[in-house]
Amino acid sequence: MDPLPTICVADDDPDVLRSVSFLIRTFGFEVVAYASGSELFADFHNQQPACILLDQRMPGMSGTDVVRALRDLGSAVPIFLISGHAVAEMKSESLGLAVQWLEKPMDSYLLEAALRSATGK
Repeated sequence: MDPLPTICVADDDPDVLRSVSFLIRTFGFEVVAYASGSELFADFHNQQPACILLDQRMPGMSGTDVVRALRDLGSAVPIFLISGHAVAEMKSESLGLAVQWLEKPMDSYLLEAALRSATGK
């Protein structure tokens, strides 16, 4: 039996982190949750995520900061940036970083479809 794909999730709002992590587990994925982008980036080499879900607005490293740092390391892992604030304006920040955007609150069906598409599962 194949191991479950792992999704790394970073959000500084503990309620969002907990609920999104729970939802992703119901889709049949493993989840590694982080309270900040900095935590995820520091632990990235210890994980082999099939996909990453990052809140855009976090103290310290924003979602875009994490994406840039991971791309600088040569990582091509699929990444979704999530935000409830003016997503259209923030999309310009991430041009060329090979990310997709999801708006909060996230529709569970769209999130599941996005993760399955990104992971091939």
